[in-house]
Amino acid sequence: MATLPTDPNANVQALAGVLWKKTVVKSVVYKLPVLAKLFERRQMVLSGKAITWPASKATSESVSQDYGKNDPLTVAKVTTLENPYLEWKMTQTPVTYDIDEFVKTGNRGTSVENLVNYYVSKAHEATRIHFMDLLYEVNAASSDSGKPIQSLIQPLTHDSAYAHITRTIGSEINTWFQGASIDESFTDQATNYAPSIDTVRRAIDAVQKYEAERGDLLIVTGPTIHRALKAWVESKRMSTSEGSLAKYGFDSFTIDGVECVKDSYLRNSVKSNAHKVMFVLNLATWELRMHPARAMTWMPFKWQGDQENGLDQWVARIMTVGNLICYDPNKNIYLTNVA
Repeated sequence: MATLPTDPNANVQALAGVLWKKTVVKSVVYKLPVLAKLFERRQMVLSGKAITWPASKATSESVSQDYGKNDPLTVAKVTTLENPYLEWKMTQTPVTYDIDEFVKTGNRGTSVENLVNYYVSKAHEATRIHFMDLLYEVNAASSDSGKPIQSLIQPLTHDSAYAHITRTIGSEINTWFQGASIDESFTDQATNYAPSIDTVRRAIDAVQKYEAERGDLLIVTGPTIHRALKAWVESKRMSTSEGSLAKYGFDSFTIDGVECVKDSYLRNSVKSNAHKVMFVLNLATWELRMHPARAMTWMPFKWQGDQENGLDQWVARIMTVGNLICYDPNKNIYLTNVA
């Protein structure tokens, strides 16, 4: 009796999950400069714990006392801790193939391996683009109430809530918990700054007042500002040695010992005014927390035809449950009008 050919779906099922697991870091994480740095620093963390942390909001200096030998010693207490917290966020990318692709597998030179490579590469692309969008969107301005993962922008935006803590510039409410400021008035995001070495140095100074190590800092800009800064450095015959992200294919060089990387997402054609954005991030204050069961996890193909009104197709999903955390926004700076 003739042996029936192997069900192509079984091979797709087996190969796709294995290939995704082998390639997700190289083809997704290492294609996003901030995630690449966090992964390199082991700050992409798998943990099922609640996303909360103690944050120091004040010192106890105000209760210090100068006294004479006959003065009674005062007793006072200052509340120095807050407890910010973030919600778990959920995101998924579906990957599908239908009956037409199924019956053609093995015909016309279409191999299972080629199909699997195609499906997984499309999943890489979709997941990468989606995480780019998440990293640079203002998500959920009302204190973490929205669905998307929090962005780089959310904790550093002045005069908005973050991690369930209200921040208001005019009445100076919780300014200790928002992004740093070049002029220390917390109005930088509405102020024009030139894409110059002076702006970079002033931003680094603003971040370094909290004793940040230069090795922890990362400048992130789009192509327009990146070109301007690199041209300035070259014109002064300063070193433009590659930064560590160059090994992943990014255009990256150092300014005064701080890596400056170009993220091509930050272009006006992708997001309005993104070409005017510059970040100086203290990477030591960031973490991408992901639940172990949903950490860019490939959920296997499942046939949909057994569901009411289901289609004759198979769907797999890339599932992520997590959030991007900035433990101390005041040690980072975000400029929006660098032009």
